[in-house]
Amino acid sequence: ITDENGNYNLRLPYQPPNQNYRLVPTLDQHEIDPASTVLTIGEGSVVNNGLDFTDISSFRVSGTVMYENISCFAEGAFILVDGELAVRDGEAVRVQPDGTYEVDVPIGDHFISIRRDGHTYSTGRFPATGKHTFTAPLTGIDFTDNTLFRVVGKIVGGVTERDKFILNNETINNIGVANLELTSTNGCLVIPIQTDPITGEYDMM
Repeated sequence: ITDENGNYNLRLPYQPPNQNYRLVPTLDQHEIDPASTVLTIGEGSVVNNGLDFTDISSFRVSGTVMYENISCFAEGAFILVDGELAVRDGEAVRVQPDGTYEVDVPIGDHFISIRRDGHTYSTGRFPATGKHTFTAPLTGIDFTDNTLFRVVGKIVGGVTERDKFILNNETINNIGVANLELTSTNGCLVIPIQTDPITGEYDMM
């Protein structure tokens, strides 16, 4: 058994002139490199040093990415490990259309983050500060997209009102209050909108 520093010391019997042993390191479901090595004990090689192994395990981390304050998934963002783009099978790891992601994180101290151009995240890093020591798979590492975009427009009658600059109180609502709906492409979010009774404009975040 290795000690707290990863060192091991074995005393093995042998029959002259020499005897071979195969060393196979194991630790739960960890992946060790090399998987095994052959040790020869005999005359002239009673003591063997430098038979080292490296734990190259990685652990599956998964979670969900959603928009803040609504029940809509936020797809398409990239997942990063230690600030570097995570890759699996030659492809960048991205959030799926159902808002889920899976990424393999090497054993040891690391952090996971999320990135998409033009987007901000109220929860976009795990852990929030520093690093987490990964020694087993993790689920439920969720992120929150708090991006907001401003949507403005107007519904009025005639070319004259149409061509006036918006949001400077020049436009005159000459057709009354209009109702419209802003619907996300996946149908998750539907926002009813009414135009201003005076200007015919609408302005929302």
